[in-house]
Amino acid sequence: MFLLQVISSESDCETDSIKPLQLEKPKTVLMTKNSFDPKQTALGELKLSLQYFSSINQIGLTIIKADNLASHLETVDINSSVQVCIMPGKSQIQTSPTVKSDRTPQYDHSMVFSGITTDSLVSLALRIRVCNKTVTRSSFTRTTILGQILLPLEPLSLGSEEEVRMWRNLQPKAEHQV
Repeated sequence: MFLLQVISSESDCETDSIKPLQLEKPKTVLMTKNSFDPKQTALGELKLSLQYFSSINQIGLTIIKADNLASHLETVDINSSVQVCIMPGKSQIQTSPTVKSDRTPQYDHSMVFSGITTDSLVSLALRIRVCNKTVTRSSFTRTTILGQILLPLEPLSLGSEEEVRMWRNLQPKAEHQV
């Protein structure tokens, strides 16, 4: 990119010379949803909104939508829901309604977690799991975890009561986790 810079000559004020000015390329790159590495998003992505209300010790979480769910699986029908709990201790487990037959489900589901003090934010995290629910031949529902996010609350700077929106890649469930 070039800009033109007008330089006045000190010896002759009536004559201006025009000289091209070359700008450096920006050193920071903004990561957008579409610039994620597809290999890292094989399990899918989740868009969510988080807000902390210090006056009433509550966290508001809205699961907005998912994208590219289980693109590595060949099954056509993905009946997904989102399960969220506070870690450590797996307390206050909440689940969204199931969205049927959709790899890009729109959840728009809000959850509220109570009893979260400002001091406890440093030691807590949200475990967010996206699950697939299938009905077996014997009419039982089988739940499979498609991916999860472990979201520590401390680095999000939630003390300002402002809404924080983010996209996060789903990660595989660790073998030792329940």
